[in-house]
Amino acid sequence: MARRAASIAAVSGFVTSNALEAAARAIREHERIVLSDRDWELFFDALVDPPEPNAALREAFAARERLIAKPLGA
Repeated sequence: MARRAASIAAVSGFVTSNALEAAARAIREHERIVLSDRDWELFFDALVDPPEPNAALREAFAARERLIAKPLGA
């Protein structure tokens, strides 16, 4: 009986360990973005020297301000 319990515990530990590894791998793969060299340079350049906001972005910010400025329930 003890051997069977030990065997079950070993299998349970193996399954748990592999499930945790698979979960960690899935999280890593979905939380990280891999960019090509060209895309990285475009992204970096946009962070360092962002373009001026266009009309649509300016309107989005204005709409946000209007929504935030309203009292709750108004």
